[in-house]
Order: sequence, then C-alpha cells, then structure tokens
Amino acid sequence: MKRLFALLFALGACTEPAPDAPDAPSFRREGAPIASAALFEAERFLGTWEVVAETSGPEADCPGTVIWAQTGPGFTRSRCPGAPEVRSLSGPGRFTGSGEAPIWVLWVDTGYRTAVLGTPDGSFARVLNRGRPIPADRYTAALELLDFNGYNTAQLTRVTQ
Repeated sequence: MKRLFALLFALGACTEPAPDAPDAPSFRREGAPIASAALFEAERFLGTWEVVAETSGPEADCPGTVIWAQTGPGFTRSRCPGAPEVRSLSGPGRFTGSGEAPIWVLWVDTGYRTAVLGTPDGSFARVLNRGRPIPADRYTAALELLDFNGYNTAQLTRVTQ
C-alpha cells in the first residue's frame, strides 16, 4: 500500500484537469485532476485482457474480453465483434483515435496483470485483468486509483467472474 501511495505522489506531476465535456455523461467529479501511467510500456500492454468492472455505456453490451494489438504504428483495440478501433499512442499511457474519446491507462501493476483505464471526460472507466479471477488486493488497488482520479466507483458494474 505504501508503494501505491508513493506511485500516486510521483504521478502528481503528470496530472492535468479533465477537459470539459458538458454533453457527455460523466462518472468523475467535475474538475478532478486525472493522470495517466507515466512509466507505461505499450509493448507489455498488448494481448488479451478480461473486463473485471466497468461503467455503463455502449460497450457494456459486449462483456468479456478486450484485445490490444499493435498494427503498424498504431494499436487496435477490439471489444465487440466487428468493431475494432485503431488508436495512436499520444503520450505515456494515452491512446487517441479519430473522433473517439481518448483512453488513458491510469494504472497498470508492475507485472502488467491488472490495469485501470478511463477517459479524461469521465464517460468511461474499466478495470482489466489478465485472466480471472482478479486477486482482491489488485482489485482494491484499482478501485483506489479510480477514486484518486475522481471516478465514482459506486458507478462501476462488476462483471461476473
């Protein structure tokens, strides 16, 4: 737990206010700072992830697995059949796509086994894990990271394990 708070303190320099998005539903406190993972390694993030918890939204209708793959200079994120997105890495742990809300990796554990993703506008948050079930300590850490970044964790839906 001490390492988690030290990491959060170190990430404080990487925070910025969330952009305004008045028309989008938000699961974050207005004006809360948000930080992406400064030491993010994209190549270690590639592969298959299981959705453990997420906010409601259009992707909540496609429960299960998310696959991140490198496609040339970009990254492809596949969730729903037939709906892959190509995204570019625009900063440490920050994926952007044309016309799509940016997805930030807010935290990933040192073994790249558990990750927390979200959008700066607060319209989306997700906890991912490599396989199931997620260990209780990593799930607790994921919830603490979402809370630290201003997310209302009561709005998360836990995916059945």
